[in-house]
Amino acid sequence: RVEDSTVDGVYVWENSTASIDRSDVGTVRTAWAESGKTTINITDSTVDTIETSVVFEQPAGTAVIHVTSSTVEYAVYVHSNSTAWIENSSVAMVRATGNATVWLIESSVGQVSLEGNARVLLGWYLPLFGLVGVPYSLIPIMQAGSITAMVIGVAAVSYAVYLKKKQREEYGNDASPR
Repeated sequence: RVEDSTVDGVYVWENSTASIDRSDVGTVRTAWAESGKTTINITDSTVDTIETSVVFEQPAGTAVIHVTSSTVEYAVYVHSNSTAWIENSSVAMVRATGNATVWLIESSVGQVSLEGNARVLLGWYLPLFGLVGVPYSLIPIMQAGSITAMVIGVAAVSYAVYLKKKQREEYGNDASPR
């Protein structure tokens, strides 16, 4: 457990749990040799780099990383079967490989890099639905769709106002005395 501290690094190995609260940390790294599982919880902290890696290329183990209300100044590297939950935080870069999953919940990211079956999901908590995730790769399509929908909406409203104005002018001219 690291609290209210400044440290160069926190290294967590197989079947371990680490908590980092209100601290400045250089590197947070976890690794496992076989079927280990590590859990790292980071809250209200600033971290340069977070990295999961496998020892001897045996990806059977997992790591679960929770980052809440924090800043990752350089990168989050998530490999193998690991999962990172990044909530209300900002991250400069996310790189995921293998079968890794990264959730960016109400968070910002500068750059995303994916390899293999890895995925990055942008998540929001919606009333009645709970946590809803959208694959990061669909965001450009959704942005283009929303801009198109707004342009169509503005055009439709403008056309309706134009028709209403034209209708008033026609009725106004018909009602005038001759």
